[in-house]
Amino acid sequence: MFHAARALLYLYGIQPRTHEGVVREFSRIIIEEKLVDKKFGRSLRQVFEMRESSDYRVGVILEEEDAKDALEKAKEFVEQVKKVSEKIIAEKFSQ
Repeated sequence: MFHAARALLYLYGIQPRTHEGVVREFSRIIIEEKLVDKKFGRSLRQVFEMRESSDYRVGVILEEEDAKDALEKAKEFVEQVKKVSEKIIAEKFSQ
Protein backbone atom coordinates (compact mmCIF):
# COMPACT_ATOMS: atom_id res chain seq x y z
CA MET A 1 0.00 0.00 0.00
CA PHE A 2 2.81 2.34 0.92
CA HIS A 3 4.58 1.97 -2.41
CA ALA A 4 1.35 2.23 -4.40
CA ALA A 5 0.38 5.43 -2.55
CA ARG A 6 3.88 6.79 -2.95
CA ALA A 7 3.88 6.08 -6.70
CA LEU A 8 0.57 7.88 -7.13
CA LEU A 9 1.84 10.87 -5.18
CA TYR A 10 4.95 10.89 -7.36
CA LEU A 11 2.72 11.48 -10.40
CA TYR A 12 1.77 14.75 -8.68
CA GLY A 13 5.37 15.67 -7.98
CA ILE A 14 5.02 14.86 -4.28
CA GLN A 15 7.81 12.77 -2.73
CA PRO A 16 7.23 12.23 1.00
CA ARG A 17 10.23 10.84 2.84
CA THR A 18 8.41 8.94 5.58
CA HIS A 19 5.53 6.51 5.89
CA GLU A 20 3.63 9.12 7.91
CA GLY A 21 4.29 11.65 5.16
CA VAL A 22 2.86 9.30 2.54
CA VAL A 23 -0.29 8.76 4.60
CA ARG A 24 -0.69 12.49 5.26
CA GLU A 25 -0.06 13.58 1.67
CA PHE A 26 -2.28 10.83 0.27
CA SER A 27 -5.15 12.24 2.30
CA ARG A 28 -4.27 15.85 1.51
CA ILE A 29 -3.87 15.40 -2.24
CA ILE A 30 -5.55 12.20 -3.44
CA ILE A 31 -8.55 12.07 -1.11
CA GLU A 32 -9.22 15.84 -1.16
CA GLU A 33 -9.11 15.82 -4.98
CA LYS A 34 -11.61 12.94 -4.86
CA LEU A 35 -9.43 10.71 -7.00
CA VAL A 36 -10.30 7.76 -4.76
CA ASP A 37 -12.97 7.15 -2.16
CA LYS A 38 -12.27 8.21 1.43
CA LYS A 39 -12.33 4.56 2.50
CA PHE A 40 -8.95 4.09 0.83
CA GLY A 41 -7.46 6.85 2.94
CA ARG A 42 -8.89 5.18 6.04
CA SER A 43 -7.53 1.81 4.94
CA LEU A 44 -4.07 3.26 4.35
CA ARG A 45 -4.11 4.88 7.80
CA GLN A 46 -5.38 1.72 9.54
CA VAL A 47 -2.82 -0.57 7.95
CA PHE A 48 -0.06 1.97 8.63
CA GLU A 49 -1.07 2.07 12.30
CA MET A 50 -1.13 -1.73 12.47
CA ARG A 51 2.38 -1.87 11.06
CA GLU A 52 3.59 0.81 13.45
CA SER A 53 2.10 -1.03 16.42
CA SER A 54 3.49 -4.41 15.48
CA ASP A 55 6.94 -3.02 14.64
CA TYR A 56 7.48 -0.57 17.49
CA ARG A 57 5.27 -1.47 20.45
CA VAL A 58 6.36 -4.13 22.88
CA GLY A 59 4.03 -7.09 23.24
CA VAL A 60 1.71 -6.24 20.35
CA ILE A 61 0.69 -9.33 18.43
CA LEU A 62 -1.66 -9.06 15.48
CA GLU A 63 -4.38 -11.63 15.19
CA GLU A 64 -4.77 -13.69 12.03
CA GLU A 65 -8.07 -11.96 11.26
CA ASP A 66 -6.36 -8.56 11.46
CA ALA A 67 -3.74 -9.74 8.99
CA LYS A 68 -6.38 -11.13 6.62
CA ASP A 69 -8.33 -7.88 6.82
CA ALA A 70 -5.20 -5.86 6.10
CA LEU A 71 -4.40 -8.07 3.11
CA GLU A 72 -7.87 -7.60 1.65
CA LYS A 73 -7.66 -3.84 2.15
CA ALA A 74 -4.24 -3.82 0.52
CA LYS A 75 -5.44 -5.73 -2.55
CA GLU A 76 -8.39 -3.39 -3.03
CA PHE A 77 -6.23 -0.32 -2.37
CA VAL A 78 -3.52 -1.30 -4.86
CA GLU A 79 -6.09 -2.13 -7.53
CA GLN A 80 -7.79 1.25 -7.11
CA VAL A 81 -4.50 3.17 -7.10
CA LYS A 82 -3.43 1.29 -10.23
CA LYS A 83 -6.60 2.36 -12.05
CA VAL A 84 -6.18 5.99 -11.03
CA SER A 85 -2.47 5.97 -11.92
CA GLU A 86 -3.15 4.51 -15.36
CA LYS A 87 -5.78 7.19 -16.00
CA ILE A 88 -3.42 9.98 -14.94
CA ILE A 89 -0.57 8.61 -17.06
CA ALA A 90 -2.85 8.24 -20.08
CA GLU A 91 -4.02 11.85 -19.68
CA LYS A 92 -0.49 13.19 -19.33
CA PHE A 93 0.80 11.39 -22.40
CA SER A 94 -2.20 12.11 -24.61
CA GLN A 95 -1.62 15.86 -24.49
